[in-house]
Amino acid sequence: MKRSVLIALVLVTTWGYAGAAESTSGGELHVKPLLYPELSRFLEARYQVLDVYHIRFQRDSAGSKLFVSFDYRAGTEPAYRTLVVTGEAIKELPGNPRVWYGGDQENPVFRLTGAREWYVGDGKHQRFYSKFEDATYVFKNSTSAVPFHAVSVGIKGVTGGDLVVLNFRDSPFWIVATSESPRDALVTLPKDLDHPHCAFANNRKLIVFGTWRPPPKADFIVKCLIYDKTADGYRLSEEIPMSWANSVYDLDLESGDAIIAGRGQFASYYKFNINTKKRARLGFAPSDDILFLQKKVIRTLEAALGQRK
Repeated sequence: MKRSVLIALVLVTTWGYAGAAESTSGGELHVKPLLYPELSRFLEARYQVLDVYHIRFQRDSAGSKLFVSFDYRAGTEPAYRTLVVTGEAIKELPGNPRVWYGGDQENPVFRLTGAREWYVGDGKHQRFYSKFEDATYVFKNSTSAVPFHAVSVGIKGVTGGDLVVLNFRDSPFWIVATSESPRDALVTLPKDLDHPHCAFANNRKLIVFGTWRPPPKADFIVKCLIYDKTADGYRLSEEIPMSWANSVYDLDLESGDAIIAGRGQFASYYKFNINTKKRARLGFAPSDDILFLQKKVIRTLEAALGQRK
């Protein structure tokens, strides 16, 4: 069964038109839509395979590294790879079925090990199977491991810190924890949080975006939780409801600018500043990813795509 997604990578401006990427208010980071077919074709040509699967994007806190994780069929098993795009080059790393990188690309914040995945058949009769009974999450600088089935819907990383967001099946709460001690809550998120979208941290704040599902017959709502870092941990300082929002792409924590998709079949996407609460429409929302990246990283990526032509 074919699992690839059509993925195209195009360079558009902050305002949604073709051309060079516009900078954010800080001037260092630029809004970069990552739509999927062109990059998919680039990876297929690079590895001489018919299809690549499970393409995921992540950046480091400074936007100076773009991590592109994916897998492709190699015989009867998938081969997992991660490309690290910087302003100077593209480096290849061994990958994992699930992985999250911090600033240290050689030592992931967490990775999933022990999963078994394999293919049976070829062509249109191809089937893909997964077995996670013996899979565990291994964490950076930690001797402990968390079984795959101990958490509800996987583990999320936090851009800007060696933190993780997870929900253990025996608990009603999502928590934020350190990678050294993933079972101990650094922050217990509100009980009515249905699922988090993404999280960001620096030495002053922790920001969590997520979806809340109110009582039956009420619509869901996206909120932004702002925690201030104190000597005793983190304190919730503000909760921002965004009834117009559907999902969150990325946040430039230094400027406060977030890129957020609106609702509806032909929804727009917006730059919304969590500090000033000002919102500006940028264009029709891509169905894939948008990240804040440094211009030199974008140039490296575009140059690599150009070499294929």
